[in-house]
Parts: sequence; C-alpha cells; structure tokens
Amino acid sequence: MQYRSDEGYVDENLRQMQNIEGGGPPKKMILNTLPRPLRILGYLFMAIMAGMGIFAVGVTLFR
Repeated sequence: MQYRSDEGYVDENLRQMQNIEGGGPPKKMILNTLPRPLRILGYLFMAIMAGMGIFAVGVTLFR
C-alpha cells in the first residue's frame, strides 16, 4: 500500500481495477462544481440526513 499525495490512496492490489473502473480511487465530491439540479439534490439529501439526526436526538432526549 502506498499513499501518493497527487493520486490519493492507491492499493497496489487494486490498481488495475481502479484504472478500469474510472481512473483511480474515490475522490471527495465538491457540490459547488455540479450542475444545479444535482447540487439541489445533494443539499436536500444532506438536509434530510441532518434533520433525521436531530429528530433522533430529540426523540431520545425527550422520550
């Protein structure tokens, strides 16, 4: 296993599969660079997840 800052995490055993499947390891998604409809869906998904977390904490505390 190696870590190269220009490539991200690269597992030598999976290098061939990573190259076949799309050019390397997963990269962090930056929502600002996506088209508007995908950006809206991404922010909506994150808001729903945050809301579910807050709801779960509220139900646990005020049960």
